[in-house]
Amino acid sequence: MDFDVFQEATICALMRLAESRERSTGAHIERTSSLCKLMCELICEAGIHQEEVDRTYVDGMSLVSPLHDIGKVGIPDDILLKPGKLSDEEFEVMKTHVDIGLTTLNSITEIIPEDYLLNLGIDVIKYHHEKWDGRGYPVGLKATEIPLAGRIMAIVDVYEALRSERCYKEAFSHDRSCDIIVEDKGTHFDPQLVDLFITKHEDFEQVYDSPKVNTQQ
Repeated sequence: MDFDVFQEATICALMRLAESRERSTGAHIERTSSLCKLMCELICEAGIHQEEVDRTYVDGMSLVSPLHDIGKVGIPDDILLKPGKLSDEEFEVMKTHVDIGLTTLNSITEIIPEDYLLNLGIDVIKYHHEKWDGRGYPVGLKATEIPLAGRIMAIVDVYEALRSERCYKEAFSHDRSCDIIVEDKGTHFDPQLVDLFITKHEDFEQVYDSPKVNTQQ
C-alpha cells in the first residue's frame, strides 16, 4: 500500500505540533520513526506475526510511531517540563496525554473511519504505555491482549527515552539502556520482542547514533 502525500503531510504536521511543546528536536522524531521501522523489519525477518506484519505495516508504523505522544500538547507546562519526579497527582495528569491524543485522532476517524494509517496510529497512541504484566495504562491489558503496535512502541519509546537527555534525567548509555530493557522483559515488555531487540541491539545503537538522524534538528 502506498500512502498518499496528504496522509504523510497531515501526520508530519501533528508530529511537529507535539514536538513544539517539549524541549525536543527533529532528531527525536527521526529516531522514533527509524527505530520503530527497524523493530518491525526484525519481526519480518524472524517470521513472527506474519498475519499482521508485512511491508505495509512496516512502512505504516514508521510513519505513525512519532504520534505516540501527540497528546502531550494538552499537558500543562509545569508538569510536562518539570525537572524532577512527578507527584502521584501530577502523574495522573500526565497519563491523560493518551486520552488527549486519542481524541485528536478519533475526531479524524469519524470522517474517514477505515483509514489504515489513522487506525494504526490510534493503536500506537492508546497502547504504548500498556505493560506485559498488566500494570500499564490506560486499560491495563496484559500480554498479547495488548495490540502488537503498542508492544512494539513500548520498547522503541523506552529505548529512545533512556538514551536521550530530558528535563528530568540525564542521557543513559546504550549498554545501560539495554540492561534496563532486559530487566523489564516479561514485566514491562513482550519477551519475544526483547529477544529480537537484544539480538540486534547494535543496530539500534547505530540508528540512534546515526549522524543523518541527529542532524535533523
